[in-house]
Amino acid sequence: MQHKLLTIVMALLSMATVHSQVIYDNGPLVNSLGTGVGGADESVLQSSSLSASTLGFGFQVSNANRIADDFTVPSGASWDIDEVVFYGYQTFNTTGVSSYTEVYVQIWDGVPGAPGSSVIFGDLVTNRLLRSLPANIYRVTETTSGDNLREIFTIEADVDVTLTEGTYWFDYTAVGTLPSGPWAPPITINGQAVTGNGLQSLNGVWGTANDGGHLGQQGFPFLIKGGGGLPAPWASADIGNAGGGNSYGFDEGAFTVSSGGANPFGATADSYGFIHQTLCGDFTLTVRLDNVSPGAFGGVAARETTDAGAKQIGVVSNILPYAMNMVRTAMNGPVQAQLMARPQHRWLRIQRTGNVFRTFTSMNGVSFQLAASRLLPMNSCIEAGMLAYGRTLGTASAVFTDVAVSGNGPAPVLAEEVDAVAPAYRPRSARSDREDIVLPAAQAAMSTKVYPNPAAVQLFVELGAEYEAGATLTLRNELGQALSHRVLQAGHQHSAWDVSGLSSGVYFMEVRTADGSREALRFVKAD
Repeated sequence: MQHKLLTIVMALLSMATVHSQVIYDNGPLVNSLGTGVGGADESVLQSSSLSASTLGFGFQVSNANRIADDFTVPSGASWDIDEVVFYGYQTFNTTGVSSYTEVYVQIWDGVPGAPGSSVIFGDLVTNRLLRSLPANIYRVTETTSGDNLREIFTIEADVDVTLTEGTYWFDYTAVGTLPSGPWAPPITINGQAVTGNGLQSLNGVWGTANDGGHLGQQGFPFLIKGGGGLPAPWASADIGNAGGGNSYGFDEGAFTVSSGGANPFGATADSYGFIHQTLCGDFTLTVRLDNVSPGAFGGVAARETTDAGAKQIGVVSNILPYAMNMVRTAMNGPVQAQLMARPQHRWLRIQRTGNVFRTFTSMNGVSFQLAASRLLPMNSCIEAGMLAYGRTLGTASAVFTDVAVSGNGPAPVLAEEVDAVAPAYRPRSARSDREDIVLPAAQAAMSTKVYPNPAAVQLFVELGAEYEAGATLTLRNELGQALSHRVLQAGHQHSAWDVSGLSSGVYFMEVRTADGSREALRFVKAD
C-alpha cells in the first residue's frame, strides 16, 4: 500500500448494532465539499493542476475488465465482514437512480494473478449486489465543476467472511444497464498524483491502474462493514510479550482488550494488549473503564512507539480501590509506578499539550482529578489508546466505553515547564487526607484553576478565558502578605510555581487584570 487513509467517525461509538459499523475505509473519493449539483460533493479530477486525464477505470463484466486494491487486517485482529461498499458511475446517468444490477467479488490472499496468490473467497459467477444508492457525489474535472453527467453510486456487495490478520486484495467487476461503463472513480486527494497501488485487469491481464495523464498509480475507495474488528483508525498492537495471547474487539460502542502477558512493576519492557491510534500534536483521550477482570488493570496510555521499551505515560485502574500512574522517561528504562486510592474512578483521561502530559481520573466523567503532570519530550506523532494487563501470567481483560478523542489546537505557551505527579497513595495509618488532589467545590466553579490542592512541590495555575489578554499573579500568605509575583503576557495562560520552600499552611493565588478586576484562589501547602 502506497497510501491508505483510515477515517474515524466518532458516531460509530454509539451505533446500535455491530454489523452496521465501518471497520475500514480505503481512502477519500471527495475532494470538494458541497460544490456540486444541488449542493452535492464532487470528486474533482485534477486535470489542470496535475495533468490528470483518467476520470474512471473500467470494471465492466461485458469487457472482462476488473479492478483490485488491497487492505490489511491488523496484527491480532479478526474481522467478521458483512458487506463491502464500492463506488462507480455510468456516464450520462442523470436520473438519480442507480443503473447497477450486478457485482462480482473475489478476495485474494496476495496480489491478484501473481504466482502463489489464491482466491480465498468469492467467484466471478455469484451476483453479490445488495443495493446501489446515490452517493451524493459527482465526478467532474477542474473545468467542469457543477456538471451532472457522472453521478457516483454506491455498489454494496454481500461479502460474508471472517478474515484474520494479514493483507488481502478485493477484485471486483460490475454490470450496469447503460452503454457507458461501469467506471470506477479512483481515490482523489488534492495535490497528490499517486493515491494508491490499485490494479486493473483488461481481459484477464493484470496491470497497474495508472492515470493516463501524469501516469501516477491510483488507489480505489471502498468501505468494509462488519463486526469483530476495530473501527478505523483504531488498531491493535501486542506490546512486548503477549504470553498466552492478546485479543481485541469492538461491539456496540464497547472496546475490549484481553492480554495474556504479565506486566510487573518497574519493568523495562512492557507486556500488554493495546488498542491505539496515531495522534499528532495536542490531544485529549477520555474513556470509561466499564469493566476489568479480577487482578487486572485497564487504562489509557500515550507511547512514543509500540516498541516494548518505548517512552510512555498513562493511568490505569482496577476500579476498586486503586488507580495508578505509570511513566517511562527513557527508552528501555524502568516504569515508575505510583498507586493512588481512587475507588470507583472509572473515567480516565490523558491529555497532551506540547511535551506536557497530564493524566486524570473521575467518578462521574464530569469532575476530573489530576493524577499526574509530567514534562516528557516525545515525537510530534505518537500512539495513544487503551490497554489491559495483569500483574502475573493469565488472561486479563478490560472493557472501555464512551471513548472520545479530541484535539486541543496549538499548544499554549507555558510560563514554566511542568514536571509533577499527584501524591502517592499512603496507607491508612499515614495522612489519608492527602491521598487525592481535590479541587474544592467553590474553586471548581471558577474558570481559573490551581492544582494540586494540597500542593507539596509545585503548584499549577491555569487561567480562564477571561485572562487571554494577560494577568498578574501574586502569591500571598494567610495574612495577605505578597510573597512572589509574576506577569503573564497575552496568550500565556499556564504557570507553574515552586512551592517546596513554603511552610505548611494556607495560601492564596491572586489573579489580577490590567483593569483591576481580581480573584483569589485558596490552596494548602502540604509537607
